[in-house]
Amino acid sequence: MIAAAALAIVTVFGIASWRYYQGDSSASPPKTAKERSALARESDLLELQASQQQLIDDIQLLQGRIASQQYDIQRLSEELKAATEALSSLRNAFAKDGPASHRADPPPAKKRTP
Repeated sequence: MIAAAALAIVTVFGIASWRYYQGDSSASPPKTAKERSALARESDLLELQASQQQLIDDIQLLQGRIASQQYDIQRLSEELKAATEALSSLRNAFAKDGPASHRADPPPAKKRTP
């Protein structure tokens, strides 16, 4: 899902960049309203490109965190499985031997003297 969002953002900004570089890039100051408007759009585009790069960086950071969390989940899952198997083994051993074999012998009964 994150990768799809990143792809969509990159595509939109790629198209915007292509349109920007296809326009007239004269170095003289804008004289008409149309030229001023184009200059404002150019400025907006640069801001948009900076925002795009920030989003890409954020997405990459999130992907790294997700990968790290997935690794931790897998490791913890394996540890839990091993602990469950050990507990099951202990339970089976206890059930096989019976509870009496795990208790200490009771102390001998005391004799009463009259």
